Amino acid sequence: MKPPQIVALLAAAIGVVWVVVLVSTVTILVKEDKTVPLSLGMSNWSAAADSDMTSVKVTASAPWTTDESQSWLTATPASGSGSATVELVAEENTTSQDRTATLTFTSGGTTQVLTVHQDPSRPPGMLDVSVTDWEVGIGGGATVVGVTGDRPWTVISDADWLAVDADTAVGTMTLTAAVHSGPAARSALVVVSDGVTSITVAVNQAGEVPVLLTLSAQRWSPGSGEASRQVQVSSDQSWQVQCDQSWVKISQVSGANDGSVTITVTQNPGERRAATVLVTGGGYTRTVYVVQSGELDTPSAAPSTPPSTTPTIDETTTTTSKTPTPSKTPTPTKTTTTTPTQTPTETPTVDPTETTEPPVEPPVVPPVQP
Repeated sequence: MKPPQIVALLAAAIGVVWVVVLVSTVTILVKEDKTVPLSLGMSNWSAAADSDMTSVKVTASAPWTTDESQSWLTATPASGSGSATVELVAEENTTSQDRTATLTFTSGGTTQVLTVHQDPSRPPGMLDVSVTDWEVGIGGGATVVGVTGDRPWTVISDADWLAVDADTAVGTMTLTAAVHSGPAARSALVVVSDGVTSITVAVNQAGEVPVLLTLSAQRWSPGSGEASRQVQVSSDQSWQVQCDQSWVKISQVSGANDGSVTITVTQNPGERRAATVLVTGGGYTRTVYVVQSGELDTPSAAPSTPPSTTPTIDETTTTTSKTPTPSKTPTPTKTTTTTPTQTPTETPTVDPTETTEPPVEPPVVPPVQP
């Protein structure tokens, strides 16, 4: 029987003249749950001290991601869409302390957290170091390594280029690597021991890598006018170009591998000037020396021409020498004529105005005897 019929029967039974029927409408509001379902197969994992791995089931109906709080713990894959299996890998805990990491999975507005705990591989009080390997460059350097343990300890290096300074009171050792100029990499071992346990620190130093950087010209001597010169650069890496003078212009300030640079000098109205163009790359420097002549340069003095040592003979001149005449017998006069092609060597004629050297006095010629 419906409610209005029940109300009518009751009214008739009690003799009510009028009946008021109240009808109520009930509205039910249902709030839509937009939360994305996300769940994990486990919420905690105790990893072994040695390298350990496991997997966790991720149940989701939408894309999800996870983040790692520690570098020693990795999750693969770190994101996905829908349900998936995630592989967890924990690296070996070589310290003497336990450690904890968390993985937070997020999908939509829902998050789930997985906590990972790992015991130490070394019990407390056992010898331990803060660094087990060190990479050092060719320039050398130093690093400080912490050492902990309940027993006295010693340290030794197996290479003469790697020095070790131990401070057992503080619990540190300083490793100092020398500069390495060789082409090959080198390595050394540092052994720390307390008589019961020994720990090795590996040190690796890179070698010097030969750098290719050559120029087609190292010197250029342009004239006083504006001029340009192209220089080829041969290299296996990037390089830079610079010049110390404003009157020298370069076509580019940097390049890589093989290329070229054009050097231009402006007109030089003054005296001779010089500049250097530097090309650097890989720690190496190559130089082009530029020496430009100037319009005011003093010309070099021409070497003076020494005067001729051959005297000039007047072919029309006749030299006559007279001898004394005896009183009784007449003495004929002997006349000497000049031969045009004959060049005297004993009595050269020197003009003192044509040279800075002092004039040469002619020798005295004795008279010709009859």
